[in-house]
Amino acid sequence: DVAYRIVQEAASEAAASDGHLREVLERRPDVQLEPSELDEAFDLGRMLAHAGAGVDHVALITAEWMRSRPAV
Repeated sequence: DVAYRIVQEAASEAAASDGHLREVLERRPDVQLEPSELDEAFDLGRMLAHAGAGVDHVALITAEWMRSRPAV
């Protein structure tokens, strides 16, 4: 897939230059996203919106697992 290759190349370049992936993508002529689309793609709030629910779920199953273990 072309998009996958572009992102992988950009990620490698960003890592090698200690730069930011978004900045590398903005400079690439083969990236056809508007700045607003990159804003959306790199919006941490959107990415983390459901992180709390995931942490709560892990805490719940961990607590259930701990209760199911025999007391020492």
